[in-house]
Amino acid sequence: MKANIEHPFKRFQLGDLELTVVSDGHQIMRPAHPIFAPFTNPRIVKQLLIDNFRPTDFVDLSLHILLIRKDKKLIMIDSGLGHIDSTGGKLLRALAAAGFESENITDIIITHAHRDHIGGLTDRNGNLTFPNAQIYISRTEFDFWTADVHDFTKSPMKDEIPSITRMVDGIKHILNLVKHQLRFIEPEGILFNCIRLIAAPGHTPGHVVVNVFSGEEQLMHIADIAHSDVLLFPHPEWGFSFDTDFDQAVATRRSVFEELAENKMLALAYHLPWPGLGRIKQKATGFEWVPDANY
Repeated sequence: MKANIEHPFKRFQLGDLELTVVSDGHQIMRPAHPIFAPFTNPRIVKQLLIDNFRPTDFVDLSLHILLIRKDKKLIMIDSGLGHIDSTGGKLLRALAAAGFESENITDIIITHAHRDHIGGLTDRNGNLTFPNAQIYISRTEFDFWTADVHDFTKSPMKDEIPSITRMVDGIKHILNLVKHQLRFIEPEGILFNCIRLIAAPGHTPGHVVVNVFSGEEQLMHIADIAHSDVLLFPHPEWGFSFDTDFDQAVATRRSVFEELAENKMLALAYHLPWPGLGRIKQKATGFEWVPDANY
């Protein structure tokens, strides 16, 4: 690894592709419960955190950005938290440490429109951060957030109307600022002959995971399938309060875990500890996240 002390990065090959992981910083989720496992006994959640030597009052989420260089394309997946929280917004400095400038980004794929994934698309003055990039998003995702009515009846946060309103308004604002850069692509669509989008609904209606491939080599960017390695891998059914459709998210999470455990594919997890690269193993009735020491 070549690294800047403040802004480390991981660069490696996947077939003919050059991949680089950089960090936008991190985001604190407090309290750990009920944001995580909202329908589970808090004592059980706390004990699992203690058993894994983690804080019991919050979960610290990483914000990993994947860059894919193919020929003259420099493709980025998601854009981080941006200026929305002081713990994020490190992306531009991280890119510079890795040898990139914002103008170099040709294409951006959005896994879903939560603000910790699209907040970096603009600066605090509403200016475009990546002026030369086309931005790809699922039509389902775009339509959900820009609609006049939003269905959160299947979400644990369904009664938190002020929070939902703030979230929706913030997302709409960003999507409106970048609307001229947006391009729509549906799941199973292939971009640049190296990226396949796969529908993974539940966390949001148009949430996708991203299969990056070159020859026989593959990586799966699992986006927000899991926000915690110690809570949601052994207990995918515990879920996450920000899942728009809680039960669907549980089913999707389990399905993705099962597939990756079976094929042993390298995965990148947006929110897991740096650098978010690992593999998934079946373990008892649940799963285990195994960081990949080769990366």
